Amino acid sequence: MCILQQNQQLRHQQLLTVQNGFQKNSCHHRVLQHSPYSILFGTEPKVGLASTSLHPSIFNKITTEEQLNDELNDELNDELSNELNS
Repeated sequence: MCILQQNQQLRHQQLLTVQNGFQKNSCHHRVLQHSPYSILFGTEPKVGLASTSLHPSIFNKITTEEQLNDELNDELNDELSNELNS
């Protein structure tokens, strides 16, 4: 049990490190006049549901994570189907 708890704490620390790095690299830099992320990748980081390919009207009817997963899976299946038919 103690080992499991230590592993969870380590994982949490790793995730916080990643999150802090992302936050720092996606913030506007006053000298660069852009975020380091946008300088490196040529685009702003994609964050949140608005950055997905889902149609904005779908956001109004989604109320659970399960519904979101269903919509994302439907979108992925449509894309795969279109690629196979091309």
